[in-house]
Order: sequence, then structure tokens, then C-alpha cells
Amino acid sequence: MGSYRWGAPAVQAVQAARELSGEETGRVPVILAYHPVARMNPFQAMLYSSAWDSGIAPIPLHRFDDLPSVAEAGAVSGARTVFHLHWTNEITRKARSEDEAQRLADVFLEEIRRFREAGGRFVWTVHNVMPHRYFHPAVETRLRQEIAYAADLIHVMASATVELTAPHYEIPTDKVVSIPHPSYTEAYPSWMSKRQARFELEIGFDELVWGFVGEVRPNKGLHLIADALAEIAAAGSPSFREMIESM
Repeated sequence: MGSYRWGAPAVQAVQAARELSGEETGRVPVILAYHPVARMNPFQAMLYSSAWDSGIAPIPLHRFDDLPSVAEAGAVSGARTVFHLHWTNEITRKARSEDEAQRLADVFLEEIRRFREAGGRFVWTVHNVMPHRYFHPAVETRLRQEIAYAADLIHVMASATVELTAPHYEIPTDKVVSIPHPSYTEAYPSWMSKRQARFELEIGFDELVWGFVGEVRPNKGLHLIADALAEIAAAGSPSFREMIESM
């Protein structure tokens, strides 16, 4: 096995997927390696929460360098293999020049080609038209176009994604599957009552509260909400409190 760090646990996971889905179903188990791995946001955990019951073993691929081990694990265990790509900015993040960024993009695409030639399938989830943070626009645009061409399946979460990305790159519509972003309801603890929460945060029971939880970044549009709150205050509306919890 090319990488015990990834391969050996994958083989064990395939056996677990077989047992959970039931041998009698005749399903061939699937190793689904996903990258990059996000732990602060529960999105990926929610996305794959029912996968095991269908014979799919979703396994975090923390290092893209371990992708060859995914194909090896499939060969050893008799499972099908899928590589699920989420965010693309990690691919060229370490590049200090446009030429270096292009080299890293080419390396990534070559590894994807080899993975597919070995029988693997490649899935891409389009989270954003372009990444939030990237430094080489021309390289990123070309990279996303090549990823769209190489992908066997492209997951979008908004019906307008193909239209919105068209000025930057083409998404082949015959590859698209649309599954909306899941709700975060019940993803976080919600046992505390509203009154208790207001008491502990020293917020009046009659105060209007506007809250924001997440990373404070330009793309979040916080300036628009700030303008709206200024209008509310100018209109003489009841007192309100702004609360920002940055992750």
C-alpha cells in the first residue's frame, strides 16, 4: 500500500461499509475520498452523514499527495473509488508566482488524469463562482475550466450556478446534479431557551438582535447589513443590538 496513513484505514472502512449496507444487497462498496477537509464548518459531516448506509465510505483526504493510495485501496479491497473535490484554492495556495501556480495546477490535473485512468471517478462541488482567496486569477480560471472538463459529475447547490460561472468558465450541463445546501438546523446544539440565552448575554428581552456567525470577510456582504441597520436606527425603530461571532 502506497501510504499506510491513508490506505490501511480505507480498507478497514470498506469492510464497515459492506457490513452496514448489507452483503445481500450485492452493492459494490465505494471509497469516497474528499478534499480539502473542513472541520470548523459541519457541511461535509452533514453531506456524508447517510453515506455509510448506502455502502459508501467517506474518508477525509487531508493530503492530496495521498490520492494514488485511494486507487490502491480500491484495488486491494475490491471497492469502487471516487475523489470528491470541494474548494480549489488549496491547489495553488503555496505558489509564489503565476508560473509556480500554473505548475501546481498542472500537477493536480495530471494526478486526476491518472486517478481516472486507474478506474476512479472524479466529482467536484462548486461552492463559489471563484474562490474567496486566490492570487492568480488567470491560472485559477483555467484550472476550474479543466476541472469542469475532467469531472465525471459536478455538484451545484444553486440553480443559477451554471449561468453565474459562464463568464469565467463553462460547466457542461450534462454533468450537473443540483442538490441544495443543507440547513444547519440541529447541526449545532439548541437546548438553551431564548430567554436564558438573552439573560446570559446581558441582552434585554425587548431588544432586537442581529447576529452574524462565521468568518468576517468582504464577500459576506456585511457592509450591506450595516447600511440596513443604520436605516433602521434612523427610522426610530426599537433598540437593537449587533452581535458578531467570528470563527
